[in-house]
Amino acid sequence: MQEGQGYSEPSSAPPPEPMAAPPPAAAPAPAPAPKSKVAVPALVIAVIALALALIGMVMFPGPTGPVGPEGAAGPQGPEGDEGDRGPTGPAGTAGVDGTACWDLNENGQKDVATEDINGDTVVDVLDCTGAQGPQGDPGPVGPAGPGALMSYTNISMTIDIVGCTNFNQISITTPQAGYVVVYATAYMRIDHVLGTDDGLRMVIDTSPTLCPFGPNHWQHDIPGPFPTDDWNRRTPMLFNVFYVDGAGTYTFYLNGEMYFGESANDQHRSSNMVAIFYPA
Repeated sequence: MQEGQGYSEPSSAPPPEPMAAPPPAAAPAPAPAPKSKVAVPALVIAVIALALALIGMVMFPGPTGPVGPEGAAGPQGPEGDEGDRGPTGPAGTAGVDGTACWDLNENGQKDVATEDINGDTVVDVLDCTGAQGPQGDPGPVGPAGPGALMSYTNISMTIDIVGCTNFNQISITTPQAGYVVVYATAYMRIDHVLGTDDGLRMVIDTSPTLCPFGPNHWQHDIPGPFPTDDWNRRTPMLFNVFYVDGAGTYTFYLNGEMYFGESANDQHRSSNMVAIFYPA
């Protein structure tokens, strides 16, 4: 083969196998949509605006609204624990001294002549006396003690009971005011008839002609249905207390009467009287 003609000698090698066709190319993926260049700045602006609004509300509050109505009181809560004791306060100013109880004329002086009540020549609290109280009731009379005086009388005499009759009497002389206690016993006969009520009363009095009902009289009744008895014996015992207002001689009387059923055989037969004086 001549140069310049582009001819090559045939080769003795076998010819190459034909190449397989390439697979079809895949469709290209869609390109992502481009991000908005406006959305991000708008969100940031909104957050900044909200923060500025909150800061403004805190730093620059709005005007105060009107006060609402007072609500109802709630239930009382439990009592709290006792607090600690506070410090002691300062002492107050001393008061003015009062009037002493013995200072009767309130001149601040111990006037022995008028304020020594107990007579020990010293004016002190022992001379203090309160206002005089009301006089109490006389208590029961006890037995005769030192300074008491006694008088006694006895009579044995039959005395018919006609109206208010005096049976016995006793006198005693006292040196001063005080009390005279008079005791009496008697032996009496009551003539009782069947069908007639009998009633005998005896007293100790300051008059020989008085036979009053009272807290210290003695009384005995015999009802009419009781059988006849012309010698119904009775031995009354009675006493009374009398106040005498000074020295002197005082006489007391034992009297009695049939206040119903009086008859000729109703009689006093004997009696005793004792008078004891107690100085006031």
